[in-house]
Amino acid sequence: MAKFMGNNPILQVADPELIKQVLVKDCHIFTDRKSFFECGNHPIVEKVLPGLQGDDWKRVRSITTPVFTSGKMRKMYPIVRESVKGFMNTLSEYVNDKQEVNVTDMYGCLTMDVIANCAFATKTNAFKDPNNAFVVNGRNVLKLSVLKFISMLLLPQEKSETKSNDLIDLMMRAKEGKDNINDERNKYESHHINEGEEELEITNNILNIKPSNIFITEDEMIAQMFIVLLAGYETTASTLSFCSYELALNPDVQQKLYEEVMSSMDTNGEIDYEVLIKLPFLDAVIAETLRLHTPLVIIGRIAAQDYRLGNTGITVYKGRVVEIPVYAIHHSEEYYPNAEMFIPDRFLPENRHQIIPYTYLPFGSGPRNCIGMRFALMEVKLVIC
Repeated sequence: MAKFMGNNPILQVADPELIKQVLVKDCHIFTDRKSFFECGNHPIVEKVLPGLQGDDWKRVRSITTPVFTSGKMRKMYPIVRESVKGFMNTLSEYVNDKQEVNVTDMYGCLTMDVIANCAFATKTNAFKDPNNAFVVNGRNVLKLSVLKFISMLLLPQEKSETKSNDLIDLMMRAKEGKDNINDERNKYESHHINEGEEELEITNNILNIKPSNIFITEDEMIAQMFIVLLAGYETTASTLSFCSYELALNPDVQQKLYEEVMSSMDTNGEIDYEVLIKLPFLDAVIAETLRLHTPLVIIGRIAAQDYRLGNTGITVYKGRVVEIPVYAIHHSEEYYPNAEMFIPDRFLPENRHQIIPYTYLPFGSGPRNCIGMRFALMEVKLVIC
């Protein structure tokens, strides 16, 4: 299907095989995204990872990818858990006082606190102090008040004698070549539906650049912290809100999830990271939430050269945009029977083979998928538990 954005034609592709060609097989032709921000060549905003193109994207992505590996998630897990405990304590106070709670606002405070802890080594206690300087400035960032964000970044991190595992520290380690992009896959998680050996090989080849070309400027590092705040605040809070909403509407699902979680807790009433990522029904609940309420509505890619689209007879000319309508695919009866119903069982391990690859794209796919996917899933799962 084709549409126009002003005078510019845009081709929409919804066939799974063609999606695979654009996002994975021929991703070297469709590396660049549509303009992420209309930033007027702002020296910081134009350097956010989703908006970078060509070799700049490849270089920065190769540095930032190791920050979000499974090993790094294990290191950040206790930090996220600390924020979640504060959130739960505050929520319990509201419940005990029989007060109504705006869960969307509460989840917003939580995600802001997690970002502050994990990305900037700063504690906000945002649940009880919504006027905390970081929270206020962070919300200004979401209005694209970049200068305020930069000045906030210049505040020193909390001093500690122990080694930090916040994102800035991890990015510095990656910049110094102390980490690599190789990572392990967790077969228990639904987001690996699109990841076969071919996809992983293509991604590794694209991001495997010479050590002499591995560097990141100060502006680029600030830009990545900006996008962490922008992407990690609203989208995660929204996903948590939608998940809570669906669980409230489906008490049978809520009960089944409760039983799985309770049976997985240790003697201290906590869940270890390795256990959390292997809970099948929890993963299915989150996956179905992301299908019904996907944070990524459309994926757009720009052709770097004239391109023949499979056997369609269609030529995508250089500079033209190809869009993938994620929301429409996720709600298609062809791929998801009873598509408007909340049915987590679709994503259970024994049923996952029925999902056609490249019809589940809440984080995109291929080398330009969402780099913070694993972090977001860890946070959402820990909160829902």
